[in-house]
Amino acid sequence: MLYQEESFKTELAMYTRTRSDAADIEYKMHCHNSYEIYYMIEGNVTYFLEGTSYKPRPGSLIIIPPNCFHGLQIMDDSEYYRLRIHFVPELLSQEEREKILEPLASDWSCFEEQFAMEWYFKALEDCGSYKKEIQDIAIRTQILAILIRIFAIYSARDSQKGRGGQIQEIIGYINQN
Repeated sequence: MLYQEESFKTELAMYTRTRSDAADIEYKMHCHNSYEIYYMIEGNVTYFLEGTSYKPRPGSLIIIPPNCFHGLQIMDDSEYYRLRIHFVPELLSQEEREKILEPLASDWSCFEEQFAMEWYFKALEDCGSYKKEIQDIAIRTQILAILIRIFAIYSARDSQKGRGGQIQEIIGYINQN
């Protein structure tokens, strides 16, 4: 059985790279007060997000806002490889939160086939080996770069949605309330 996890953590953020090959019999729903950015590299899993099930494909990027119930079930013994970032909103300035996080804060989002994101995660992972006196600055900078890239993807997708985007907004509002 394979299980490898490498991570680093600061007061405001955590990065984790995980590989495993054991199916889950059960999954645990949970939520937390931080944002989670999940990037699927490979595997056969089902992600449960606020009453919706989703089967991410390689390259899927899932943004989970604070207090969103979610869980994951590994469906078989094939290798499952994923990257995750957790961060609290306080990592960013008030202006950065308003401009970058607010559009992503209302509901979970998924962006498929975002293979270019691996470069951003690798740059963040490299921060784990930096000297402590610059590590927090480097981590914050890399997470900000990731969020700006996600915001650009979100903005491009949102402008292409048209009427369908309005329907998603209505469903998101209903789910929140």
